[in-house]
Amino acid sequence: MSKKKIDWEKVKDGEFGESASQVQSEFQARGLLVKGSQAVIEDKVKIGKKIKYICKEEDCPFVARITVFDVKPREFVVESASISKLFFSFNNNLDLHNHIVKKDAFCTKMLAEAIAEEPNKKPKQILKLIRRKQVPQDENPNCQDQDGENNNNDTDEEDGKTEAQILQSIRNIKSTKNQKGEIVTLDDLEKFYNENKLLENTNHEVFVIDALLGDGNNKPISIVFSSKTCMKFLDRALQSKSPALAIDGTFKLNTLGYPLLCLTTQDANHQMFPIAFAPSSSECQETISFLLNSIIKAYKLIYKKDITIAFFMSDCASYTFAAVTKTFGILKGGHLSCYFHIKDNQRKKKLAEHKVEKEDRKDILLHLEIMHMMFNEKYFIKYWILFKKKYEKYKSYTEYFESTYIQSIFNKWHFFNVPPNTFLTNNICESLNSLIKRDWTNRERKPLHIFFNILKEGLMDLSKEKKFFKYEADIPTEMKLKATQLLDKNLFTKCEGYYFLNKDETEKVSLITAKNFLTINYNNVDDFKTDFIKLIVVSFDRNLNSAICYCSRGFKYGICHHRLALEMLHGVRNRVIVLVPAKKRGRKKKATPALDRDEEINPVGKKVKKTIRRKLD
Repeated sequence: MSKKKIDWEKVKDGEFGESASQVQSEFQARGLLVKGSQAVIEDKVKIGKKIKYICKEEDCPFVARITVFDVKPREFVVESASISKLFFSFNNNLDLHNHIVKKDAFCTKMLAEAIAEEPNKKPKQILKLIRRKQVPQDENPNCQDQDGENNNNDTDEEDGKTEAQILQSIRNIKSTKNQKGEIVTLDDLEKFYNENKLLENTNHEVFVIDALLGDGNNKPISIVFSSKTCMKFLDRALQSKSPALAIDGTFKLNTLGYPLLCLTTQDANHQMFPIAFAPSSSECQETISFLLNSIIKAYKLIYKKDITIAFFMSDCASYTFAAVTKTFGILKGGHLSCYFHIKDNQRKKKLAEHKVEKEDRKDILLHLEIMHMMFNEKYFIKYWILFKKKYEKYKSYTEYFESTYIQSIFNKWHFFNVPPNTFLTNNICESLNSLIKRDWTNRERKPLHIFFNILKEGLMDLSKEKKFFKYEADIPTEMKLKATQLLDKNLFTKCEGYYFLNKDETEKVSLITAKNFLTINYNNVDDFKTDFIKLIVVSFDRNLNSAICYCSRGFKYGICHHRLALEMLHGVRNRVIVLVPAKKRGRKKKATPALDRDEEINPVGKKVKKTIRRKLD
């Protein structure tokens, strides 16, 4: 799309499809143009076309994407009514041009005025101040209702923006008030670290643990952010049965292109709990080691204890494995490889590289899913042998996969490598990355000093959320009812210490099928796959009085209705008793005969109808 920088004094009529003077006057009439300002127009000004307007006054750079909706009168409206696309810069006196934007739920003028009134307030306090203001309905129909209360607390219906995104827009406006604190040199970065660094007995909620001040080339740069709340999350995670951490990097967040390393953990309900963030010049062994050592340093300073973890989750990057081993040594549970990354790598890249035919790729990915869900190493080895036998024509691929993901350090991606409810994917990191891009930065690259402030504000917001780390998974009532119904069907088949169910829960599994499965009596991988898909295997430990289900949900989340039903069968859990409505008193009314009407008979009058109803009653 062509872009032209326009001086409105020199524009000729007709150059943009309509007369330039008409377009200019329409802008001026709505306060969107002042004398001497310039604009960037994308293509021609036509109905439905989107144009980008930039006011280039020295004290008020203004950006808005505008759509031309009507010809007479011509009307310019913000494309998505999104305040995240409006940026203001204030001079020292906090003066503001009176720009008017239609259809904006939290209008920019209100935001700017609220920030000017209370420049030291936090974004949430400014948002509350805006919501308390009484705004006439004709000026801003979407902002407040007649009682003055905001009726879009979480999401604005006009533009689909969440409260978190509106708060981020307030931060954007605040951050562009002045350019003080801009970070462009290593000295600026060191100054920022010294102003925010973690000290013993500090009163600050958010802090910088440590900074690695290299040159960005041979010696990387990294700065580690965390908070007291994040340290509490870490302390609670370390008290769980199998403490585990996960790390991942995300990109496209700042103008320098620095990746953000995110360290997280999760509880029994798979809630995500951030531990630390580290904007770094590169994602490498040195920066990851620095992040992990910084966390150990902060935890020891605050809690006077060492960190001991059982599992660590990451993608299959050798430098991550090397950094974790260097920092924590050999882990009790091991370093887990994200199954999602393994599968995605095969689907997007490796299957095609090894010339696997397209009609076979989907089937191979399904086999990988089954191998991921194997609950016993013996079963996995047998399945892999049968898999290689079937796909002999793709010998190069099977040799590659075996050397990379079976006989290497990246071999822990199966159910049998971990206890139930321990993550085998990096999904918690991916969800955190998505949250940062969607709600914190509005999917825009920020200058480094603004990005650092966004991280600080985000960590401060996390500290105000009431998140509780749970050591046992919540069991919904619906799951308990489903377990009771399953128990009533009496479908469990016991064989050599295991209990078998058909996945469709319609009939019992035959003893022969169960024995064939346990003895791995299969000659080809497809028969093995068929039985594995249709069977649910559950085991019960009498010493722990607990069951383990190896279905996808039961193992990943540690709880499912199969497990509950088996524990009810052994008396560990009580059956669910459903409350039924009380019986109505008196005897049932007899059914009355329908009134037959012959088509030849004249229509019945109102009085006759009333008489018939009385007799029937």
